[in-house]
Amino acid sequence: MADSSANSTPNAGLASASRGSDDMTILTKTREKNNRCYRGKQKGGMKVPYNSRILGLVIGAERVKHGMTQEQLSGLAGITHGHLAVLESGQKSPKVETLWRIADALNLRLSDLIKLVEKEMEKGSGP
Repeated sequence: MADSSANSTPNAGLASASRGSDDMTILTKTREKNNRCYRGKQKGGMKVPYNSRILGLVIGAERVKHGMTQEQLSGLAGITHGHLAVLESGQKSPKVETLWRIADALNLRLSDLIKLVEKEMEKGSGP
C-alpha cells in the first residue's frame, strides 16, 4: 500500500524540501541559460546586441515623422520632457510600460515599434 502522507500535505505533488532546492537550482540555471540565449538572439539565430542608442534614434525618427516635438510626445506619453530626451539620446533604456506609452503616443503598437528597432539593429547602424 502506498504512503498517503505525501498526498495529505498542502504541497502534495511538489518536490520535497531537499528536492525543492534542486528544483530552484535547475530553475536558476535555466533562467541564466535563457537569458544568455535570449539576449540579442533574433529570428534565424542571428545575434543582434541591444543598443539603447538605436532605440532612441528610432523613437526620435518616429516622433519627427509624426510631426511632434519632444515636449508634445512626452506629454502624450505621460513622461517628462527630460526623460524622453535621455531615452532618445540612448543614455537610458525605458521600462516596458514607458515604451508602451511612447508607442501608443506615436499611434504604433509596441510590437511594431520594436520591429522598427530590430530592423535598425540588424542594419548595424550604431556606434
